[in-house]
Amino acid sequence: MPGARKRNWQVMNEMPSSSASPSAPKLSPAALNAFFNRPDSIESWRGKTLRTIHGITKAPGELHFLCKFNDESMHLVPASEANERFPDRVIRFYESRLALEDVDIQ
Repeated sequence: MPGARKRNWQVMNEMPSSSASPSAPKLSPAALNAFFNRPDSIESWRGKTLRTIHGITKAPGELHFLCKFNDESMHLVPASEANERFPDRVIRFYESRLALEDVDIQ
């Protein structure tokens, strides 16, 4: 169809991935948690109330969300756990970073 438009979907990350470029150092969840001076334990954030999701990063083999809780602490939460415990917030995070671009199809 001449003049038809195609939508490209792109998710933009607020926090750059740990594997954003070939020369970027690979950071494990433990190293990222150490950067935020938080214990590397799921128990350290369980039972807390999620305030916001600030970013997403890919640690070796798994996605992690950078989450801020009501007690002002920030923790890396595995995506599998976040999807299960905070599905509405995960969806809201992705929707807020979704960019649509119109592209002409030739």
